[in-house]
Amino acid sequence: MLRNYPTMTQKIHNIEKEIEDARAEAQAVREAGSVSVDGMPRKKVLSDPTYKKAQKIITTYDKRIKYLLTEIDFILSKQQRLTDIMRDLPPDEYAIIKARYLDGTQWDFIPAAVHMSRRTCFNIHDRAIRKMIIRIKK
Repeated sequence: MLRNYPTMTQKIHNIEKEIEDARAEAQAVREAGSVSVDGMPRKKVLSDPTYKKAQKIITTYDKRIKYLLTEIDFILSKQQRLTDIMRDLPPDEYAIIKARYLDGTQWDFIPAAVHMSRRTCFNIHDRAIRKMIIRIKK
């Protein structure tokens, strides 16, 4: 989950864009009119078969939007859970976890950023990960 943390926000943004597109497409179907037999457009009047097909399309879009909103809620809850767990870490552990997973810093640069040796950083990292795993399992 930590490795995916930085991409969660982008994933939410992509889902929101998909929801926006689905809503626009559903609205376009709602606004559709039918053409009469003589070829002249009618005023927002749908024939019975066209109306049924339009309703089916709208229902499909509504289900998709509902699913996407549920997915956003799920991602946000995972993100919040990780944030809460990380907040409970001691400052040195939080600094290393944040640098590595939230900021995407490579291991070569973390020791200099937190002013510790490479070995100490790995030890603190491993300890923090163990603590986080225990908290997640609760």
